Amino acid sequence: MKRKALKIITIIFITLVLIFTFFSKTIYNYSLPEVSTKMPSKGNIVNTIRAKGLIKPKKVHKIYSDYEGKVMNVYFDKDDEVKVGNTILKLEDDNTESSTLLLEIDKMNNNLSLLQNKAEKLKESLEKNTVLFKQKAIIKSELDNIREEYDKVLADIENVKIDMDLKKKELSKQGDKSIIADKSGIIHLKNVDEGQYINKNHVIYEIYEKSNTYEVDFHVCEEESLLLSVGDVVEVALFGNKNKIEGTISSITYDNEDEDNEFKIKISFDYTGKESIIGKPVEITIKIVSQPFEALVPNSAIKQDVKGYYVLVIGETDGIFGKEYYAKKINVRVIKSDEKNSAVEGFTYFRPVIIGSDKEIKNGSRVKICQQ
Repeated sequence: MKRKALKIITIIFITLVLIFTFFSKTIYNYSLPEVSTKMPSKGNIVNTIRAKGLIKPKKVHKIYSDYEGKVMNVYFDKDDEVKVGNTILKLEDDNTESSTLLLEIDKMNNNLSLLQNKAEKLKESLEKNTVLFKQKAIIKSELDNIREEYDKVLADIENVKIDMDLKKKELSKQGDKSIIADKSGIIHLKNVDEGQYINKNHVIYEIYEKSNTYEVDFHVCEEESLLLSVGDVVEVALFGNKNKIEGTISSITYDNEDEDNEFKIKISFDYTGKESIIGKPVEITIKIVSQPFEALVPNSAIKQDVKGYYVLVIGETDGIFGKEYYAKKINVRVIKSDEKNSAVEGFTYFRPVIIGSDKEIKNGSRVKICQQ
């Protein structure tokens, strides 16, 4: 009877110990910080640069006015196509300009006569002094001075003749002040209206060659410019259009006129759609992929103190309730980072890195691992 009672007491005791142990472990685990972890992995750091810009044609040509005067007819408008030889604009004939040209030609003619008379006298002097030099009556430098002056006057005569010919050609055109297109293309900018008075060399139109290649300019800071190279592939997205186009960087230049001292990036891309996209806004995305690194960890795992950067990894130990986990500090050097991850050095071997916790933890803190 006593033996049976002892057996029952023993069973009850063991049961109570097990229950106590279970609840103690449960209560203990419940009080621990719960952490999420991730193993370091090999991989690349991907930096992303995003910018916005406006589409422009690759080649733009300006058409200037050859004359000064009031615009009588404008034959082409923005987005019209022009071809070489087309009359694009006509000015009213102005007799005042013709009179001015005649006066200039008359002055040039008078100047030419004076120069020709001077040249004739210098020629006679040169011939006379050449004889004297042969007779050793004068030194060579005197003869050279006369020859140099004679050559200069002859050159002046030729220059005056050239200028006179140009003025005469300009005068011959005064009866028809038409501007003729010297390039073929699409009018990108119209800078003239009928009735407007324009000066000579006024920019009438900007035209661009018909092409499927377009350009976009945008600016980046110096640090970002060092990540880029001519020929890098970029992603171009038209606003309101889900389709993305691949382009390339064609130039990287320092912009002296930019107040923020930034660098100007020019990209080019091809677009074969029928609608005009000149002047439309686009969003540019550039991804710079690094060389592979041995250890990448999420940025949320990186901590910093007065000594530098560190991460907390999972350590294991045997406790009174079995296997227990704790946070262990590992000092690391951050090599490179992007928006999500950092490449680090300092691991002797890979262990799960703590990337999040529901409570504050530090080196040596007991933790429980979130079951993901």
